[in-house]
Amino acid sequence: MGIRKTIAILVVCISAMSCACGDAEGNQSDGELSLFNGLSFSMRPGERPCEDLAASQEAFHALFEDKSDLRIPLFRCIEGDGYTLYLGLPYRTTLQDLIQLNIFDNPPTAAESDVEAFLYRRHQTDSMVYAEYGRQFDRNLIYLLVAASDTAAVESLLSRDSFTKRFNQN
Repeated sequence: MGIRKTIAILVVCISAMSCACGDAEGNQSDGELSLFNGLSFSMRPGERPCEDLAASQEAFHALFEDKSDLRIPLFRCIEGDGYTLYLGLPYRTTLQDLIQLNIFDNPPTAAESDVEAFLYRRHQTDSMVYAEYGRQFDRNLIYLLVAASDTAAVESLLSRDSFTKRFNQN
């Protein structure tokens, strides 16, 4: 078995083990999705963990195929009405690398970044809207990607401020 295939299998296994929502015991409390080191992510009413993890991983990683050498394993996946939210943990990657990442063919319709603090971009295609958010938490980089089919229903979800407010550090 080749090294790339072995790494891919390990990433899938690690992601599968860590995609159960909740704390170390697997508990989820009051819409808070426990991530790591006291960091949690607020889930909105109607949001739920993705049921088909394999399909979620495939959809997430398909966006990066042939467009980047960056490794961003899927850590958590959340579904809402008309959108899917992917939380990735970039591996051996910096915020600067994420800022330079371009997985979409069209330029962003909105973009803000600060190499010391965050990345935010929004992309529009014929049928989808995507929003990217990257941020450093205690030397751990988080990459958030939202894929939405109904832009009117999720307008408030796709702003940089809404992403920032959903992360809570204890």
